[in-house]
This record gives sequence, structure tokens and C-alpha cells, in this order.
Amino acid sequence: GRMLNNTEQKSMIWMHEYLGLEPDLLLMLAAYCVQNDCFHVRYMEKVAIEWQERGVMTHALVEEDIRRRTESRTYTAKLMQLFEMHRQPTARQQEFFDRWRQQGWSLEMIQLAYEKTRNQNDDKLSFPYLNGILEKWEQAGIRTVADAMKQDDAYYAGKQRRRSAAKKPPEGSANSSIDMDDLEKIMNPYGS
Repeated sequence: GRMLNNTEQKSMIWMHEYLGLEPDLLLMLAAYCVQNDCFHVRYMEKVAIEWQERGVMTHALVEEDIRRRTESRTYTAKLMQLFEMHRQPTARQQEFFDRWRQQGWSLEMIQLAYEKTRNQNDDKLSFPYLNGILEKWEQAGIRTVADAMKQDDAYYAGKQRRRSAAKKPPEGSANSSIDMDDLEKIMNPYGS
């Protein structure tokens, strides 16, 4: 929506001459940056250097990389909204986000894991704890909210059965686990 300033023009020339990006690829990069509100010379140069190092130098490869970056930005933005984050994620947090996206975790499953995390951690978000929940679900083959709820129901039902069994007196005993005759002997060992 505006003319390039002198710094931006020099940067585009540098990316073309030094990195070997063709003009159509530079236009795709500029359009991506404008669309995502990240039209900054340093960011564009960083992406261009990544492309050159990874051999992303054709129209098809650039399109694929832009699609991947857009998906990642969208997923990250949705997670930031879910977690009520007001700042960009740290590098470590972004690693978790990228891992979850690559593993195919839905926002609904992450939200459920987030709620469980906050319930167990005094209402605080812990990315390692949340990731641990997702890893356990992955190992158990749980990929839907319904499956996770079934697992919870089974867990709590089993826990309730164990509590009930622990509270029951042994078979054949009275409600009290103390034998009154033995208690009388202990209290009055010499008899009356």
C-alpha cells in the first residue's frame, strides 16, 4: 500500500543479488509479510536467508513454505488466545506449539489438557505439565475429547472402588476392628 523506502529497496536488491532470490519470489515474500503484519526488513532478510540455506528457491517451494508459516502463525495465535498470552511465546513455548501442531493436536484437546493443567497447578499454566498430559494421551491412543473423558471416568471409578474397598472392615469382623475382650484384658490384666 506504499512505495518502498530506501532501506527496503537496498534490502530487496541485496536479497536478489547476494542470495539469488528471483523477483517473483521477493514479491511473494513481501506479500506474505504484508498480509501477516510483519513487513520489516530484518524479518524479510531472515526468511530469505533461511530459504537460501534450505534451497527454497522455486515458486512451488516458496508457496509451500509460506503455507507452512501461515498455518504455524494461525495455530500459534489461537493457542495464545486460549492461554490468554499477551506477548509472543518464548522460543521454548513456540517449540511446544510447533510440536503439538505437527502431532496434529486439535485446539479442543489442548484446551482440555490446559484445564487439567490449571486444576492441578493452582490455576497456573505449565507447558511441560500440559505437554505431559498430551504425551500420555498419545501413548494411550486418545485423540478426542470423548475418549479423554471416558479415560477420566474409568480412572475416577477405579479410584472410588479402591477407596471403598479400603474403608470396608475385613470379612467376618464387626464394625470395629478392636476386639472388646482383648481390650478388657489389656486394660485389666489382673482381672477383677
